[in-house]
Amino acid sequence: SGAPLLHVEYNTGPVANRAPNVDAGADQTVILPNIANLDGTVTDDGLPDSPGVVTTTWSKLSGPGAVTFGNLNAVGTTATFSAAGDYVLQLTANDGELTGNDLLSIKVFPVGTQADTIEIRIETDNDDAEERSSSSMYLTSTDLELVYDSGNQTVGMRFNGVNIPQGAAITNAYIQFQAEESHSGTTSLTIQGQDIDNAPTFSSSSRNISSRARTTAFVPWNPVPWTTGEAGPDQQTPDIASIIQQIVSRQYWSSGNSLVIIITGTGERSAESYDGRPSGAPLLHVEYNSQ
Repeated sequence: SGAPLLHVEYNTGPVANRAPNVDAGADQTVILPNIANLDGTVTDDGLPDSPGVVTTTWSKLSGPGAVTFGNLNAVGTTATFSAAGDYVLQLTANDGELTGNDLLSIKVFPVGTQADTIEIRIETDNDDAEERSSSSMYLTSTDLELVYDSGNQTVGMRFNGVNIPQGAAITNAYIQFQAEESHSGTTSLTIQGQDIDNAPTFSSSSRNISSRARTTAFVPWNPVPWTTGEAGPDQQTPDIASIIQQIVSRQYWSSGNSLVIIITGTGERSAESYDGRPSGAPLLHVEYNSQ
């Protein structure tokens, strides 16, 4: 207890300020006279002055017409375009010392542009699957629990023969479910895609959904209560065009490939699966323009 004791006091110096981290959101397409909903995010380390005031600004870098922002200083705002064409917008954040920015591309189509539409339903039992909280796979469930079933699951759906040209502009997309049971509890879901050129089917190997690389594009979904048998607007996801856009914009995407949608979160909504009711299995609806 009386052995020599080393006592040291030291200082590592001031913590270095880092520029704000900026994400302008996923690229979009718009058909005039519609507006674009901008949904950027900005995070900061609170320096140089705690709590650190960060100012944000949207601006147009390029494009054939004028862009009017609903609130050019809000990360979540709208953009209105005076002319069709390709635009690049920039979201900039400044913490009083350093600046960060990110770019967003928006393709604007003329008034009256008609979008092509495809609808694809899950067609085999291995193309909708649940990954249990234990990481084990369930490929033959008669329903898809979104997402609670004795624990929060990860749900995957694979749609085949997606005949959308590489680089096509996705203007609208959603998945239509049919309610297998009635549920009304609070449910908070996150929708993403598998970030791959041609998604493989699901297998029984552990973590076969959660181990797949996912799109940076994501869409939150807080579904309203469902009633058994319903298959209407309340059972549709929000617009997932940004997710589909990221997939079909991949360099080696090819028309006719397969894509996977992945859902995570908390809460409970029960949808029909292929094994339970093939005619009520998840249906992917996509509207796109390839001009």
